[in-house]
Amino acid sequence: MKSIDGCNKSKSLDFYLDPSILDLKIVKRIAIQKSPNSLILEVNNQTISQTIFLDDFTNKTILPLKKQLDWIIPDLQSEERKKITNSIITCINKNIDEIVELSKQDNSNDRASDENSKVANLISLTLKPENIEKLFKDQYCKPYVAVRLDVSKQLEILPINSTRFKHYLSNLYCKNFGSYIGDGSLNTVVTNLAGKAQFSDGIIPLHLRVAWGSKTNRSKEDCIYFDMCDIQGRIIENSKDGWRIIDGSNDNMPILFRRYNQLPLIDPDRNYPPDIFDQLLNLTNVKDPKQRHLIKVYIISTLIPEIDHVILTTYGPKGAAKSFLLKLIKKLIDPTSPLLLTLHRNIDQFIQQVNHNYLNYYDNIKYIPYWSSEEICKSVTGVGHTKRQLFTDDEDIVYEHKRCLGLNGINVALTESDALDRSLFIELEEIDEDVRKKENDLWTGFEKIKPQVLGYIFDILSKAIEIKSTLKLEKLPRMADFAEWGESISQAIGYPPNSFLEVYAENRNEQNIIAVNENRVGSLLLKYIQDLEGKLGPLTNILFEPQELYNELTDFAETKDIGIADRQFPKNAASLVKKIKTIVTNLKAAYGITVTIGRNTTTNTSVITICRKESKAVTKDKNSSGGSEASESNNTISTKPENNENSNSVINDDNTDCGNSKNYDEDKNIGDRNDH
Repeated sequence: MKSIDGCNKSKSLDFYLDPSILDLKIVKRIAIQKSPNSLILEVNNQTISQTIFLDDFTNKTILPLKKQLDWIIPDLQSEERKKITNSIITCINKNIDEIVELSKQDNSNDRASDENSKVANLISLTLKPENIEKLFKDQYCKPYVAVRLDVSKQLEILPINSTRFKHYLSNLYCKNFGSYIGDGSLNTVVTNLAGKAQFSDGIIPLHLRVAWGSKTNRSKEDCIYFDMCDIQGRIIENSKDGWRIIDGSNDNMPILFRRYNQLPLIDPDRNYPPDIFDQLLNLTNVKDPKQRHLIKVYIISTLIPEIDHVILTTYGPKGAAKSFLLKLIKKLIDPTSPLLLTLHRNIDQFIQQVNHNYLNYYDNIKYIPYWSSEEICKSVTGVGHTKRQLFTDDEDIVYEHKRCLGLNGINVALTESDALDRSLFIELEEIDEDVRKKENDLWTGFEKIKPQVLGYIFDILSKAIEIKSTLKLEKLPRMADFAEWGESISQAIGYPPNSFLEVYAENRNEQNIIAVNENRVGSLLLKYIQDLEGKLGPLTNILFEPQELYNELTDFAETKDIGIADRQFPKNAASLVKKIKTIVTNLKAAYGITVTIGRNTTTNTSVITICRKESKAVTKDKNSSGGSEASESNNTISTKPENNENSNSVINDDNTDCGNSKNYDEDKNIGDRNDH
């Protein structure tokens, strides 16, 4: 082998041509060119080039070279062509060691050059509108792309860092260049596109399953949009004027939704009988007319975006079809796999689960820890979370959501007052064996009427949007947005005005009763007061120091054989006070019992005052000495703190029924204000 002199010395090396095996009149040159890494041949007064592939030298280098040789020496007989070709291949094989060595030296540079070329070509492709319609960031500054897929060109929203988008890029490159691109090059392209999206102008908020329209995402502001999650990329646009299905191939398709594990929704049917919603509920075990009213409104209310939705709580004995009711609603509005979820004990897993599902329904819940109850409340009223993206950096993953939640169990698992106050309770009775139906038959009936039920729901939603725009309510309970939309939906269904607010108020009163009875401290305190009144008659005032009340309740529980040795009952007086604070509004609303937590300024100790709200407050006896006394004249029990010389030593909330008027200052640090 000899080097070529001059400026090409570092670029090309010629092989020695042995005249004993080669016809030098035909074969003038065989050489290896370093950049690009290829064989150069001058044969029959023509020059050809063939890229060197060491991973499969015979099939990728020699065979293509033979085809080129056959093409440039067509005038020779077949045997002569074969002889010349074989002699050339023999020469090449004699120099295989040099080929390998030189290829190794330049292979890394060649690969880098080749990959850089692929990256540049692919980025150039992605910048064409027909390949990527929109590069943008969402409300959490996460980069996304809007692309048109398949021959129908339906719009799909993909996270730039997702595996699905990488597959899209890989397929795009292969279709345009007829070759493949490696993961390293794909990651480089993704990083470049993510940078363009991050620093692009404007933000396009993305939603899950339902959303209000907005100018930022090419949709109408007064419309509700519903993602059908099908392969056509269709969505439903709903306004006071009606609803329509927008095909994913529409040129002005709104950029609205992200998806996780959502399943497609069936096409709604506008032709349905007037009683179609009752036909749906006939498949369930909801029999009470008032509960049917509530469930109808609740189901349609799940399509209202960005409001505080009530927590649907179904309870009852085994065999009451509690799980079936939740599955049916889930399949109708937000089908996913699985339909019902397991309540995670890990808070991060729970947050991600809620973030990835629009309807979150939990099955057969027996106990909910305090932290989980708090997270459930925040998930329906709106909450934001962050966590570290990787252990090696300080980047955050942001979760922010307002979702629909529901759960079922034999008893009410949500025992915290705040959670109960946000709940809608549906109590189901056990189904008799002679009327029980097979679940497969129920699902068959459901699938048959589901398109019509959906058509009905979207029609009612349109009417509700119109009614809501003119609805004026004098009073609104907690979960006010749900109540206002609920009344609008109720009237759209055909119920009389204010009838929903009435049945919802009854349900909320049931919440107060459940809040007290499902709370270990609340139920024990209620039994203690009722037992005391059974002995002394109606009580107007009970005053306790926390430790005294704690001792009274624990002794009462032991006397009445009431079990309190569990994690729900506080272990000390301070914890008892905290537990009582959570149910003061429920005791007052459900049983007329007002609890005030004040402070004795002389001893700097807490004072718990309990009375019936219909009774007038009685001033504490200034001359009373230690212990508890029952006054026969007014049935006042006074549990006196030490050194309490006058009424001014007790600080109470002067706006409660138990207050001792304006001589008491408000304790801003203890107790909840009980406003009337």
